[in-house]
Amino acid sequence: MKKAEAYDSVHHDYWVFELHLDGSIMKKEDMTIVNRKPMLAYVKQINQRCRYEDEDVLLHHAISEFCNARKVTVLV
Repeated sequence: MKKAEAYDSVHHDYWVFELHLDGSIMKKEDMTIVNRKPMLAYVKQINQRCRYEDEDVLLHHAISEFCNARKVTVLV
């Protein structure tokens, strides 16, 4: 659970994740730590980079590779 808790702790309460494939939006409260743990095991992030950082914002880019060999780019 430590990885899921650490992941949860870095996102503010109004964090959203927009899936560009279907336009759906996932908010922080939509995913509990228990639900997030399997997702973190299913997705492997490769080629991670910090694109911008200041005191309030961290812009992170990575390629997410799923267990079914599908890859998508992610900008967080």
